[in-house]
Amino acid sequence: MVRLRHSVLLFAWLAAALPAAAQPDRAVDLRGAGSDVFVQGAAAGDHAGSSVVLADVNGDGIDDLIVGAPDAEVPGRAGAGAVYVLFGRRDFPGNLLVDLAVRSPDVVILGDDPGDFLGGAVAVGDVNGDGRNDIVASAWGVDEGMRGDCGAVYVIYGRATYPARIDLDATPADLTIYGRSYGDELGRTLALGDLDHDGIADIIAGAPGAAPGGRGSAGQAHVLFGRRDYPPQALVDLVGRLSDITVYGRYPFNYLGSSVASGDFNNDGIADLVVGARFASKQMVQAGEVYMLYGRPLWSTPFILDLGTGAQPDFTLIGRYSGDN
Repeated sequence: MVRLRHSVLLFAWLAAALPAAAQPDRAVDLRGAGSDVFVQGAAAGDHAGSSVVLADVNGDGIDDLIVGAPDAEVPGRAGAGAVYVLFGRRDFPGNLLVDLAVRSPDVVILGDDPGDFLGGAVAVGDVNGDGRNDIVASAWGVDEGMRGDCGAVYVIYGRATYPARIDLDATPADLTIYGRSYGDELGRTLALGDLDHDGIADIIAGAPGAAPGGRGSAGQAHVLFGRRDYPPQALVDLVGRLSDITVYGRYPFNYLGSSVASGDFNNDGIADLVVGARFASKQMVQAGEVYMLYGRPLWSTPFILDLGTGAQPDFTLIGRYSGDN
């Protein structure tokens, strides 16, 4: 079987606002030279572009491209994964091809061990309150001690100047979060949002393989509040402490945490927590459910919402038909 190198395509459009019912009058054929910037993965099977985000991480006022390649192979570490950063510029030429096989990114972050799958999810936001966006990347295959695939989330703080290479095998991240149990796969999904309205982004990480209360793969979602006083190379192990907010899935194989997001759904000026459970089956088999907790300035931490005990979120959306996921 031939394995193809994965790529990331970026398009820059100058377009006037269109009515909602309007149809596009131009098609872009990806078989041709339709992209303004074309980023191609470094090797076959790297799966570059499995996760992407645009944000200014070096403080120059221009958004940068962060690309996850969770299957990238570091020499001697198959599937360790990588995250590539390409800094935005005002002078990019047209139809730019960035082939990571022959051109190094501005920054590469390398996974610690084989099978970590760093870059499965990426996000950007100011986690430590210093006014710069930080790079947040997960590696759901991380093993910590006897906890195989417990997963991990890493934070690299934003700065004006980065080293060209950050190898997590040699240099710890500025903040590392380890999953609680075997098979949790913390970081399968990631999001950031200011859920406590303190001006600092909070880390939201899904762990869909978790088994709260023995409910296999019911799933969990964890929130760690951003702080200005994280110590250097801080380590948070969820075995030793609870998250600031934890949501537990209701039934086995609900896979709560299979998606996470944040936004102000109720328009009160505070970001809300949104968690998906794609296989939840309360009314229809694998119809899927989405749960929301409204943000608030004060949380009684650790805040735990255990759906398995009958506790209810602020808002629930239930899929319409069996298998909707």
